[in-house]
Formats: sequence, C-alpha cells, structure tokens
Amino acid sequence: TDRVLPADLAEVQQQVMIQWYSISTQNTESYRFNGLELAKQYDQPIQLRFKPTLSGTANEGFAYLRMRINGRNYPDPVTGDLMIKLAEGNFHVLDIPAYVIDEAGGITIDIFNPGPQATLRFNPKDGVEVLYRVGGFEPNLARAFGVIWIRLLFLAMLGLAAGAYLSFPVASLLCLLIYAAAAGSAYLAESLQYYAAFPKESLPWLDKIGWVINKIGTLLSEGDYYELFKMLIKAIASGFLLVTPSFGEFDPTPLVSDGRLVPWGMVGHAAWRAGLVWTGCVGFLGWLIFKARELARVTV
Repeated sequence: TDRVLPADLAEVQQQVMIQWYSISTQNTESYRFNGLELAKQYDQPIQLRFKPTLSGTANEGFAYLRMRINGRNYPDPVTGDLMIKLAEGNFHVLDIPAYVIDEAGGITIDIFNPGPQATLRFNPKDGVEVLYRVGGFEPNLARAFGVIWIRLLFLAMLGLAAGAYLSFPVASLLCLLIYAAAAGSAYLAESLQYYAAFPKESLPWLDKIGWVINKIGTLLSEGDYYELFKMLIKAIASGFLLVTPSFGEFDPTPLVSDGRLVPWGMVGHAAWRAGLVWTGCVGFLGWLIFKARELARVTV
C-alpha cells in the first residue's frame, strides 16, 4: 500500500465495499455491528434500518431475504415466516430485542438471498444501519440550535466587518454570497470535482503546477477553448471555496430531521472553527479596515 496513491486506494476500497454490500442468489453476507453496550444497558429494542434494492428483475417490486441475528432466525414481523418480504427500493426499520446483543457488545447479522431474484444490494453509505436510543429530543434540539446560533454568529460578524467599508446593498450581497457558499460548500466541492479535469489531490504541488501548464498548452494547441474556460472557472471557484468557511462539516438539520444524534463533538467543532477561528478572523479584518479609515468630522 505504500506504493499506491491514496486516491487509487480509496477507489479500490470503494469497489470492495460495493461487492460486500451485494449478495448474489443463494449466497449469504455477514455484517457485524459493535459498540452496542449502552443499547444493552438501556434494555430497549434496537432498530435495524436498511434499504434493499435488486439488480435486474425486481420481482414485482418486492425483495425476499432471510436473516439470522447472532445465530437466531429473525422472522417476518408481520407474517412470522422466516422468509421476509419487503418493498424493494424503500427504507425499512425492523425492531430487534436488546437481549440478542452478545457479551462483546455487538450483533452479527447474516442476510441470505434465497433467489430466484437477482443480486440483492445495499447502499454502502446508509444501506444497512443499527440504531438505538441515546437521549431525548429536547437536548438534541438544543445542541442543534447551538450549532445554528454559532453559524449565525459568524454571519453577524461578517455583516459588521462588511459594513465597515462597504455600502449597505453591497455588504448585504457579500454576506448572502459567502453564507450561501459556506452552507453549500460540500455540494459545490463535489460538483466542481466532476466539472473539469484537474490533477489529483494526492499529487505534490510542483507536479500539480506542471500538470496544469501541460494541460493548458495541450488545450491551446488543440483549440479547445471551452475546456480551457471550464478549467479557469473551476480554479476560481476552488480558490473561493478555499477562503470560505465550510458549514457542511457541522450541519445539524439532516440529523434532527432524521431523528439522529447531534453529538457534542459537532458543537465543539462548530464553536472552534466557526465561532472562534472564522468569526475572529473576519472581525479582526473588519477592525483593521475600520481603524485605517479616515473619519470625517462635521465643522460648523
């Protein structure tokens, strides 16, 4: 692995994960979930959340499977049969009693594809998950409000700094532009990744510069000015995102809407990055600009 580029290694890992989450006919895959000691102490049912999809024929929109959890057969919660019938392409939540958790604090789920349906697939990102209750709704919502308040703190400081040297309309547009870019930074970064050809992130800086120079020379010689324009747009947008805070790293909204935990780590990360670093830098810049301004004095 020391001779494999990180980007190539990540691609191979992704392919392995896709294979692992694909179960061909008459085959079984095992998925191990650890760290469930607290769930066993709470003695409340845990939930298995998964989304089965089928490649090829969809069997009239239904997926069939069998499951064993820590060696125990799991019957269909509706019919009681060992063959579980689920709507294909939808998320399903199955309750699992906490007593099945083993002494190591985990469960092993064996999923069998009985056929004759096509390959049974799950999304590697969120296709198979185990959830359990760790707290109440009110504290979780309070943490989410805290993260949002810290983000608004940055917006308020940005408005004060922009108002120190810009007119009100320009300052408002600047704040809206930066806040919108910060909120959608993750989406913009992913979109830019496929917008135009650029050197891999794993390459050293000197190699990146050489690659860009060679690419520009090739495009100019071929007369492909459209691709050259796309490279220019991507370079400008990437530079803008580089100096713009990324709120995608601490966005509590999807967590609250899905009933997920907003961890204290996210609150601390937001307080450090957005509340102290970004807000402090913007405030310091505004203070420097305002200090250098020549204030007028009314003389009667």
